[in-house]
Amino acid sequence: MRKRLFPCIFLLAATLLCVALPSTSSPLSSAIPTELTVSPDGTATVRVSVVSSVGYVRDCRIDTRDDGLYLTFYSTYGLNNPNGARDTFTISLPAECDTIFTYGGGHSYYPVYQRHTAAEEWQRV
Repeated sequence: MRKRLFPCIFLLAATLLCVALPSTSSPLSSAIPTELTVSPDGTATVRVSVVSSVGYVRDCRIDTRDDGLYLTFYSTYGLNNPNGARDTFTISLPAECDTIFTYGGGHSYYPVYQRHTAAEEWQRV
Protein backbone atom coordinates (compact mmCIF):
# COMPACT_ATOMS: atom_id res chain seq x y z
CA MET A 1 0.00 0.00 0.00
CA ARG A 2 2.74 2.48 0.96
CA LYS A 3 4.77 1.61 -2.11
CA ARG A 4 1.91 2.77 -4.33
CA LEU A 5 0.81 5.72 -2.23
CA PHE A 6 4.13 7.60 -2.21
CA PRO A 7 4.58 7.70 -6.03
CA CYS A 8 0.96 8.81 -6.47
CA ILE A 9 1.36 11.65 -3.98
CA PHE A 10 4.67 12.64 -5.57
CA LEU A 11 3.18 12.71 -9.08
CA LEU A 12 0.19 14.72 -7.87
CA ALA A 13 2.43 17.29 -6.13
CA ALA A 14 4.72 17.55 -9.17
CA THR A 15 1.74 18.08 -11.46
CA LEU A 16 0.31 20.81 -9.22
CA LEU A 17 3.68 22.58 -9.11
CA CYS A 18 4.01 22.43 -12.88
CA VAL A 19 0.58 24.04 -13.25
CA ALA A 20 0.73 26.60 -10.42
CA LEU A 21 4.23 28.02 -10.83
CA PRO A 22 4.04 29.06 -14.50
CA SER A 23 0.75 30.86 -13.87
CA THR A 24 2.45 33.15 -11.32
CA SER A 25 5.71 33.85 -13.08
CA SER A 26 4.24 35.95 -15.86
CA PRO A 27 3.04 39.56 -15.58
CA LEU A 28 -0.65 40.20 -15.07
CA SER A 29 -1.91 42.36 -17.92
CA SER A 30 -5.45 42.62 -16.55
CA ALA A 31 -4.40 44.62 -13.46
CA ILE A 32 -4.80 48.38 -13.71
CA PRO A 33 -4.11 51.15 -11.20
CA THR A 34 -7.45 52.73 -10.32
CA GLU A 35 -6.43 55.25 -7.67
CA LEU A 36 -3.24 57.20 -6.98
CA THR A 37 -2.68 59.15 -3.77
CA VAL A 38 0.55 61.15 -3.53
CA SER A 39 1.88 62.31 -0.18
CA PRO A 40 4.14 65.35 0.33
CA ASP A 41 7.14 63.17 1.26
CA GLY A 42 7.40 61.74 -2.26
CA THR A 43 5.64 58.42 -1.77
CA ALA A 44 2.49 57.33 -3.52
CA THR A 45 -0.17 54.78 -2.71
CA VAL A 46 -1.48 52.91 -5.74
CA ARG A 47 -4.75 50.99 -5.58
CA VAL A 48 -5.07 48.22 -8.15
CA SER A 49 -8.06 46.40 -9.64
CA VAL A 50 -8.19 43.34 -11.85
CA VAL A 51 -10.45 43.88 -14.84
CA SER A 52 -10.88 40.20 -15.70
CA SER A 53 -13.19 37.93 -13.72
CA VAL A 54 -10.31 35.68 -12.64
CA GLY A 55 -7.26 36.69 -10.70
CA TYR A 56 -5.79 38.61 -7.79
CA VAL A 57 -2.67 40.78 -7.57
CA ARG A 58 0.15 39.50 -5.37
CA ASP A 59 3.18 41.64 -6.16
CA CYS A 60 4.29 44.77 -7.98
CA ARG A 61 7.67 45.25 -9.65
CA ILE A 62 8.73 48.86 -10.17
CA ASP A 63 11.25 49.87 -12.83
CA THR A 64 12.51 53.43 -12.99
CA ARG A 65 13.42 54.61 -16.48
CA ASP A 66 14.18 57.99 -18.00
CA ASP A 67 10.60 58.64 -19.04
CA GLY A 68 8.83 57.44 -15.86
CA LEU A 69 7.95 54.57 -13.56
CA TYR A 70 6.96 51.22 -15.01
CA LEU A 71 4.69 49.06 -12.86
CA THR A 72 4.33 45.34 -13.50
CA PHE A 73 1.80 43.40 -11.42
CA TYR A 74 1.92 39.65 -10.76
CA SER A 75 -0.93 37.28 -9.90
CA THR A 76 -1.33 35.17 -6.79
CA TYR A 77 -0.45 31.49 -6.74
CA GLY A 78 -3.06 29.50 -8.63
CA LEU A 79 -5.76 30.72 -10.96
CA ASN A 80 -8.21 32.42 -8.60
CA ASN A 81 -6.58 32.19 -5.19
CA PRO A 82 -7.16 35.13 -2.81
CA ASN A 83 -4.35 34.03 -0.43
CA GLY A 84 -1.58 36.61 -0.47
CA ALA A 85 -3.61 39.04 -2.55
CA ARG A 86 -3.06 42.78 -2.21
CA ASP A 87 -4.80 45.71 -3.82
CA THR A 88 -2.72 48.57 -2.42
CA PHE A 89 0.97 49.23 -3.02
CA THR A 90 3.22 52.02 -1.72
CA ILE A 91 5.82 53.28 -4.18
CA SER A 92 8.50 55.93 -4.03
CA LEU A 93 8.14 58.66 -6.64
CA PRO A 94 11.39 60.22 -7.87
CA ALA A 95 11.24 64.01 -8.26
CA GLU A 96 11.91 63.79 -12.00
CA CYS A 97 9.13 61.24 -12.63
CA ASP A 98 6.27 62.67 -14.69
CA THR A 99 4.51 59.53 -15.97
CA ILE A 100 3.49 56.18 -14.50
CA PHE A 101 3.13 53.27 -16.92
CA THR A 102 1.58 49.83 -16.37
CA TYR A 103 2.02 46.54 -18.17
CA GLY A 104 -0.52 45.97 -20.91
CA GLY A 105 0.50 42.56 -22.27
CA GLY A 106 2.73 41.60 -25.15
CA HIS A 107 5.80 43.27 -23.61
CA SER A 108 4.19 46.70 -23.93
CA TYR A 109 3.42 49.38 -21.34
CA TYR A 110 0.91 52.20 -21.51
CA PRO A 111 0.65 55.41 -19.46
CA VAL A 112 -1.96 55.52 -16.69
CA TYR A 113 -1.02 58.65 -14.72
CA GLN A 114 0.78 61.81 -15.72
CA ARG A 115 1.96 64.73 -13.60
CA HIS A 116 1.01 68.17 -14.85
CA THR A 117 3.91 70.40 -13.87
CA ALA A 118 1.94 73.64 -13.78
CA ALA A 119 -0.50 72.40 -11.15
CA GLU A 120 1.85 69.78 -9.62
CA GLU A 121 -0.93 67.21 -9.56
CA TRP A 122 -1.30 63.72 -11.02
CA GLN A 123 -4.10 63.02 -13.47
CA ARG A 124 -5.30 59.82 -15.07
CA VAL A 125 -4.38 59.55 -18.74
